[in-house]
Order: sequence, then C-alpha cells, then structure tokens
Amino acid sequence: MNKVSTEKSRQENRITLTASEVADMLGMSKRFVYELAQRGELPCIRFGRKILFSRQAIQNMIEES
Repeated sequence: MNKVSTEKSRQENRITLTASEVADMLGMSKRFVYELAQRGELPCIRFGRKILFSRQAIQNMIEES
C-alpha cells in the first residue's frame, strides 16, 4: 500500500474531524465552520483551544439536508 492510500485510510477510520476536513465535506470555509460551532449550530468537541467535530454527527447533518 502506498503512503497516500495509508494516510487516507487512517483519516477515514478516525471518529473526529478537524475544521478543515468539515469545511471540505460541507463545501464552506474553515472560518464559517468555526462560526457555526461557536453559535452552537454545528456540534463540536472542545479540548482546550482545539475544536474537533464528530464524523457521525457531520454525516448525519449531510444526510438530513
């Protein structure tokens, strides 16, 4: 397996996503993702200054829209 395939496989197995990954999935800017999280419109998990997003919650949002 090449390095790119291995990295992509690891990303797909993670249960959390970064703001950049969410922005790519939803077709919006990373800044807007942070704004939605701050307003409580996008569920997130905060670890100090780091903000992560549940892959399942984001996928559910996509399916519902």
